[in-house]
Amino acid sequence: MKKEQFQKLTIEQQFSIITYYLNIIKDATYIRMGLLPTISGLFATFLVLATFNEKLIPLDNTIRIILSILILLTPLSLYVYNHDLKKSGQKGKEFLENLLGKIEVESTLKDKIIAYLPDILIYILIIISFVIIYKILGCSWSVCK
Repeated sequence: MKKEQFQKLTIEQQFSIITYYLNIIKDATYIRMGLLPTISGLFATFLVLATFNEKLIPLDNTIRIILSILILLTPLSLYVYNHDLKKSGQKGKEFLENLLGKIEVESTLKDKIIAYLPDILIYILIIISFVIIYKILGCSWSVCK
């Protein structure tokens, strides 16, 4: 559709078209963000599996550093993905509150725990990742050789 044709449409029709394309952009962004933890997790898994056999990939300092980076990318990408989803949800709520006024939502303790559970699990994964990275890199400069 050309710009001139679009401008001839009613406001409702323009809004419908804009909403359709904004939803496509939003969905594409969320799906792309969801790929980050999957990709980094797969890379780390492949590298860990390959290091089980010293003949495939010898576990030298370079591989230890690469493995550490890939292990760190998994919780980092999950953190970014989670942050983006929370920010989008908050923006959507703010937009609706601007249109409808203050929205009061009753939430139980269970609802609050479920709401914070992704954050808690991501922080636990970050701590575990740092412990694993410490073990991997600490081993390369100690008696593990």
